[in-house]
Amino acid sequence: MPDYEKAIENEPEIKKDYKDRLFKLVFGREEYKAATLDLYNAITGSSFTEADDIVINTIEDAVYLNMHNDVSFLLGDTLNLYEHQSTYSPNIPMRMLLYVSQLYSKIIETDGDKKGRMYTHSRVMFPTPKFYMFYNGKEIKAGERILEITDSFKDKENSDLKLRVKMININYGKNNELMDKCASLSDYSKFVHDVAEYKGEGIGAEQAVTSAIGALPEGLVKSILNAHKAEATEMFLTEYDEDVVHKAFYNVGFEEGEARGIAKGEARGMSKGKTEGMAEANRKTARAMLAEGLSEDIVSKCTSLSVEEVRKLKL
Repeated sequence: MPDYEKAIENEPEIKKDYKDRLFKLVFGREEYKAATLDLYNAITGSSFTEADDIVINTIEDAVYLNMHNDVSFLLGDTLNLYEHQSTYSPNIPMRMLLYVSQLYSKIIETDGDKKGRMYTHSRVMFPTPKFYMFYNGKEIKAGERILEITDSFKDKENSDLKLRVKMININYGKNNELMDKCASLSDYSKFVHDVAEYKGEGIGAEQAVTSAIGALPEGLVKSILNAHKAEATEMFLTEYDEDVVHKAFYNVGFEEGEARGIAKGEARGMSKGKTEGMAEANRKTARAMLAEGLSEDIVSKCTSLSVEEVRKLKL
């Protein structure tokens, strides 16, 4: 029995509140480093063979503006940060800056020699950062593109800070050369595509996930998904229901909220009234979604309210 199957067989039951996304489930877990190494070798052209050389240091307890670090790890002399996006965001470089700053801070705190020499004349050496964003949304058709942090600066020509993120389109049928090099990524891409196809045919999420897993070739990703079928199903329910729920509730909430806001804003100006209307719409949408039993994280994501604001609406 392969080592990864032993890890799956002996793994404890996943907690019901475990909400990592599918990408992190496959490529960011300690027990499945083989998939992470497979992906790393494919995108860098490396030939590392020991998955245990990977030191996963994903930030589990940090939240910046309601955003979480997906996957990060040390391998050799590189600090690798991987983000997965199903919706395109030009703010990924800035988010990567926040993440990598915290990771370097942790490296300093846990390395007494580095910490002691940070304010001396002796240069302190750090692993080289590499930033990747794996994209499987529908807005961007390009196979790859580079996202620059300077695009977020008002005067980008005079910026002394440079940071670039390589965005890789991992939709099924894209970047076939990369997929041929990385069976784990290829299987992941096929699985996501097949679930979407089944869902589009009106098949329920549970059966869609089961059928998509069955269609995968034997290998690491299929084993992982079989071991976490219930978790994967819950993730897809979340992924596919978010937009539908958001639109349904937001339309109702916006109409009522905007009316209230504009009424309040008549004495203070229509522009401010409309802004208040949008805020009230978000709050009403959030209340409706909470009433339907959706989690605070999902409600926050769909309404642009912070988790703290959403939590207050429950009181």
